[in-house]
Amino acid sequence: MNVAELSEIDLFDDDVLQDPYPVLRQLRDVGPAVYLPRHDVWFVGRYADVKACLAAPDTFSAHQGVGMSYQFNRLSAGTAVLTSEGETHRLLREILMRDLNTPRFRSVQAQVDAEAEALVATLVARGRFDAVNDLARVFPLSVVCAFLGLPLQDRSEILRLADAGINSFGPINERTLGAFPQYHELLKYLSTVAVPPHLLPGGAGETFYRAVEDGEIDRTTAAGLVSTYLVAGVDTTINSVSNALRLLGENPDAWRRVRQDPGRLVPQAVREVLRHDPPVQMMTRTVTHDTEIGGVRVPAGQRVMLNYASACRDERKYADPDRFDLDRDPRDHLALGHGVHNCVGAGLARLESHAVLHAFARQVETFTCGPARRHLNNVVRGLDHLPVEITRLADRAAEPLVPVGHQGGVPAALGGQEPRLEAGVRAELVHEQPHVPAECPYGHTEHPGGRGVGVAGDQEREDLPPLVGGELAGPGAGEVVTLGGVAAAPVGQGELGEGGGNLCPVQHDSLLARPDRAEQRDLPVDDEQGDRRRVHRDPDLDA
Repeated sequence: MNVAELSEIDLFDDDVLQDPYPVLRQLRDVGPAVYLPRHDVWFVGRYADVKACLAAPDTFSAHQGVGMSYQFNRLSAGTAVLTSEGETHRLLREILMRDLNTPRFRSVQAQVDAEAEALVATLVARGRFDAVNDLARVFPLSVVCAFLGLPLQDRSEILRLADAGINSFGPINERTLGAFPQYHELLKYLSTVAVPPHLLPGGAGETFYRAVEDGEIDRTTAAGLVSTYLVAGVDTTINSVSNALRLLGENPDAWRRVRQDPGRLVPQAVREVLRHDPPVQMMTRTVTHDTEIGGVRVPAGQRVMLNYASACRDERKYADPDRFDLDRDPRDHLALGHGVHNCVGAGLARLESHAVLHAFARQVETFTCGPARRHLNNVVRGLDHLPVEITRLADRAAEPLVPVGHQGGVPAALGGQEPRLEAGVRAELVHEQPHVPAECPYGHTEHPGGRGVGVAGDQEREDLPPLVGGELAGPGAGEVVTLGGVAAAPVGQGELGEGGGNLCPVQHDSLLARPDRAEQRDLPVDDEQGDRRRVHRDPDLDA
């Protein structure tokens, strides 16, 4: 048995967050499990050890929360996909997958491609734009809001609250303390605004609350499922897209290769971006019984930090891990986790990232990036600002793609006739900090005795089977598309960040949220291992 080592390093110091990778390498070299007394947690950062811990949920349990602080963990322990286990976990994943594993999802790809094409065309026409505020924070948020059926005018608020939600996973420091009030705002939003009848028809949110009506889950759990997409899904894609443009802008030869073979290299680039700079840097688990990690004894009851960022840069696994390399095979990276808590929404996130890069490859031959500014968050690694300048357009700049059959207009599900709360009511629900008494940490005063809303951040292995019978990448893999249409235009929601990113790509007849789709619970789902199975299959849907 190896002797346990300890370190006084603070991984959440501002200077470390700016560039954590040299410090992570130091900790990996200290040992397989290193105790950090500053935060009373064991750091686990070698690839093999992180993967082994993720694959052993009975020993390294998420049930008592996956954050760093007791205050946060007690709000979410055991109530969300990320922190549930056993049959509860399987049920929640099944419900989440009802709007992802459907025959309709392939046609959604064509719509996402078209909307990415339109937004990129608008930005390319400017010549200069902010890749974070004008693109990365606009497109994924629009897609996820449409997919869930959330009113579009809430997008800027959702971005702020989601960032606070993921920040709360960190230790008790200034960032966490500053995020707690906004985290409570997020809980309030989830329990009072992002619920029927305010959810737009045809969205995944409607599916979650149908499960409430069917007695499968309660309303608090349904709110937690909405949070799964808003907190984990949005931030992951925002940072993947902005990091991809940064890395490809810094590596013009890699961008040239991506443009020459986008069908193969766009998915490869997205995987390597995730490995090189994981959006979610770490999560924690609780040790259920005395165990060993790489020969180091860790007692029962201890909390371990499974550091995905460190594992993805482990030189024991990847040669020259600090280099962005399109020729390596990173499909087994741990940026999106591994095991039963792999990311349930990674297919949708990949779809969005691929769509943006394909659109960029069709329209831009060369571009440069100015100095990036980091966004400091306890858990998520991303950017606040990334100036991009188009230096050469593609020889054949594609017009925006619009799915065949588009008749124009905005359906109710995407903002055309969407229900709007009175301004005073919305301001009260979204902006005021609700009071959550210390003696009742698991719910709001309106819902005493509730189990609380967990902010989920499920992770996923990149090599899970595809959702719709093929890699979700590349234009034209879904419905037939045609040239034409117009670029996206503002819809009146608040600006997203200082870049003035008020473009809304989801404003035409999107297939992301439609009220005419079949009952989702009767369609195929994936279980937690990603295996296909059928649940109450309706033979009429096979026709």
